[in-house]
Amino acid sequence: MGKARIALLLQLVLNVSNMLLDAWLVLGLDMGVRGVATGTVIAEYLAAAVGLLVAAQHLHLIGGKWEAARLLEPARIARTIAVNRDIMIRSLSLIFVFSWFIAQGAKFGETVLAANAVLMHFVAVSAYFLDGFAFAAEALVGRAVGAAHRAGLTQASRMTTWWAGGVALFATMILVLFGSTFIDILTVEPGVRSTARQFLPWAAMAPLFGVWAFQLDGIFIGATRSADMRNAMLMSAAIFMVAWYLLRPLGNEGLWAALYVHYAARTFTLLYYYPGLRRSVPA
Repeated sequence: MGKARIALLLQLVLNVSNMLLDAWLVLGLDMGVRGVATGTVIAEYLAAAVGLLVAAQHLHLIGGKWEAARLLEPARIARTIAVNRDIMIRSLSLIFVFSWFIAQGAKFGETVLAANAVLMHFVAVSAYFLDGFAFAAEALVGRAVGAAHRAGLTQASRMTTWWAGGVALFATMILVLFGSTFIDILTVEPGVRSTARQFLPWAAMAPLFGVWAFQLDGIFIGATRSADMRNAMLMSAAIFMVAWYLLRPLGNEGLWAALYVHYAARTFTLLYYYPGLRRSVPA
C-alpha cells in the first residue's frame, strides 16, 4: 500500500519492545536464555496486535468491513499459498547460494573465511540501502498493476531503478575510498585486515552489480509474479554452481567471481520475464 511510515512504526514497536523486554527479563529477572525467548515472543505478538489495530482503523476509514466469506474464499487462499510457496523457494535458493559461498570460503582457511565475513558486511549494508528502492518499486509497481496502468508500471520501474543506480554508484565510491578504514574498524587481526584489503575490490563493486537484480526483485514482487521469480532464482542458482565449479582454480577470487555471475544471472533471467510482465498489464 506504500505506507512506509506504518511499516517503520511496526518495526519500531517490534524491535524496541524486544530490546526492553529482553533487558528486563534477562538483566532484571535473571531468566537467561528463557528470558530472551520470552521477550522475543511477546514482542512479536505485540507488533502483530498493533498491526491488526492499524489495519482495522484503515478499513474503517475507507468504509470497509471484515467478511469471512471473502477472507476464506478458496481461490484467494490458493493464490496466497501459491505466492508464498514461490517466494519461499526463491528465498531458499538465495540462501543456498550465500551459504555455499561461506562454506567454500571456509575451505581456504580461517583467515580467508574471516576476511570474507568482513567484506560480506559491506555487501549486506549496501544491500539494505538499495533495498529501499526495491521496496519503493514494490509499492509503486503494485499500485500500477492493480490499476491496470502499463504506463505507470514503466514509469515506476524506470524512476526507482535510476535512483537505485545512483545510490549504488555512491555506495561503491564510499567502499573504494573508505573500505580499508571500515576493515580496520571491524577487525584487529593483521592477517584478516591484509586479506580483506586484497579482496576489497570485489566487495566494493558488489552494489553496482547487484542493484539491478534487487530492483527487478522489487518490480516482480510488486506485480506478484512469484512464479517468474522462483524460476529465475532457480536458474540463477544453477548458473552460480556451474560458475563456481569452473572458477575453482582461481581460489577465493574465483568464488567472488562466481557470486558476480550469480548477480548477472539474476538480472538477465528476470529481464527475460519482464516483457511478459509488462504485456500482462493493460495499456
